[in-house]
Amino acid sequence: MAAVVGVLAVVAAADNGMPHKHATLDRTVFDAPATSSADKPLILANDLPSHRTKVIHIPASHIRPPTVYAFLKSSEAITMQTIQTITFAVNTTKPGAEEAARYLAGIAECEGVRTTISSEYPLQPDALKGQDLCCAIGGDGTLLGVLDAALESGSAVLGVNMGKLGFLATFTAEEAARDLPQLIQGHYEIAERSVLKCTTRAGETISGLNDVVLKETDGSGLIRLQVSSNGNPVSEYHCDGLIFSTPTGSTAYNLSAGGPIIGPKVSAIAMTPICPHTLGNRSVIFDNSSRISVTHLEPGPCPRITIDGRVRFASADNFPIEIAVAERSFRLMQHPDHSHFAIVRDKLRWGDPTIR
Repeated sequence: MAAVVGVLAVVAAADNGMPHKHATLDRTVFDAPATSSADKPLILANDLPSHRTKVIHIPASHIRPPTVYAFLKSSEAITMQTIQTITFAVNTTKPGAEEAARYLAGIAECEGVRTTISSEYPLQPDALKGQDLCCAIGGDGTLLGVLDAALESGSAVLGVNMGKLGFLATFTAEEAARDLPQLIQGHYEIAERSVLKCTTRAGETISGLNDVVLKETDGSGLIRLQVSSNGNPVSEYHCDGLIFSTPTGSTAYNLSAGGPIIGPKVSAIAMTPICPHTLGNRSVIFDNSSRISVTHLEPGPCPRITIDGRVRFASADNFPIEIAVAERSFRLMQHPDHSHFAIVRDKLRWGDPTIR
């Protein structure tokens, strides 16, 4: 069956200087080559946002639909579960993010998907209940902000990059608009990314997709930490800090501190010291069954504990802490042609012969 091209154009109400509550999509479809009646283009139209799209935390005066968009529908076989519900988590500080969310919501609605748009950050743990997919629009930080909700619900997460790096949010807005219909129909892959959990002495647990970092407060001097794994002593560190990284986070702070790049499918935890006062200490790789205990040694300043870039704890009362791989994994939606090391080469210019 030939691919079908559907074109939906926005017809705006008379411009009187007031914000439009909605815009009607023109029910115009251009003919495409067809070999039988089954191949004729379908008429797809809807309001944008329609009554099926819930808009959360975005004033009505800010809702302005896109001008025009087009997409492809193909007849390829469905390879994964189809998507029925999507929440678009929007970082409103990123230029164009709100417009991209409404644009993508319109495409999803025309595929019969129930959509929600939210600018809440980070998402509350129950925000994705009953959602098949969360589309995080902003950047890697926006994607990290949906972690707790995604772990709680088991929803897959698709990252749309409106920022600079885009290591986890690998889709551009244009790529997401092009590929979303196919993704909805099941043409995607799910990468199960391991997650770290950090548990304090009081029993409070916080999860991190990239890393757990223990670091001295600015200018406070070296910290002293004792590390053990499954009850067995590993080493004592005098350093500026320690980074405990997932394979996903191995290309973040861990890499900058001289740690190794770990393939995303490897089951491991990397521990990398930050500026250790020794010639011998290097990164250590633990298997994913390890339960790593870190004790703060006196005298010396107490390190703050940062998880995925956010300071979570900053008191000696939290120690000892335990770091382990969480029971639930983070389900990252990727294009079937996704290549992790292509991203590493592209984003970090790894192996670029012009860099010496």
